[in-house]
Amino acid sequence: AGHDWRNDVPERAVETSRRMERGGIRPRPVHGAIEQARVAVARSVRRRLGTVISSPKGFDGESSGKVPCRDFGTITFYQNMNIGDKAPEILGTDENGKTIRLSDYKGQKIALYFYPKDNTPGCTSEACSLRDGYHDLKEAGYAVIGASVDSEASHRKFIEKHQLPFPLIADTAHELAEAFGVWGEKSMYGRKYMGVFRTTFLINEEGVVEKIFTPKDIKVKEHARQILTAK
Repeated sequence: AGHDWRNDVPERAVETSRRMERGGIRPRPVHGAIEQARVAVARSVRRRLGTVISSPKGFDGESSGKVPCRDFGTITFYQNMNIGDKAPEILGTDENGKTIRLSDYKGQKIALYFYPKDNTPGCTSEACSLRDGYHDLKEAGYAVIGASVDSEASHRKFIEKHQLPFPLIADTAHELAEAFGVWGEKSMYGRKYMGVFRTTFLINEEGVVEKIFTPKDIKVKEHARQILTAK
């Protein structure tokens, strides 16, 4: 018989999953390719199972194509932050070690974009698109915030090299990426590894997520225009 993963997770989490099944809880729909999005269990369960945050059905990987949902018995993990959800107050620290808070942007819309790595071709193209469209984004009421798991020092070099006019969160422990559900298993040339899925969340003036661009949606060289024309 195979290993029973249920012995490795908190008993309370398994019972939570059973209650959800009995209650017939259905996931809420989310924009774009994500048709199912619902948190099934607490973060502690994911940690006990070993770095698992999976993507919903149709949520494509950065370099490899599709990343399937991971189903562990009766517990399925879905993207954490859905349309209509309130973003957390503390987003993280920027390239200078300054804490970025949601309340710092009161009355503004936020384009919070997650990207895999500084100074890689796709991430550079995306950052430069947002840089070139920054004036128009500001005119439309948007503040732009980037986030990756790179260090503050890496972010400073990236900003200086490409003259980026917006802050970059150094999410080195991938806590923000986990909170937004964009940290998960990826694959490149047959090698599996954990990383950030390129994803952008548009947050309104009340701090509520109103649109999500998935990796499948994002055109890195045109991303500023995508945000400006979002409906």
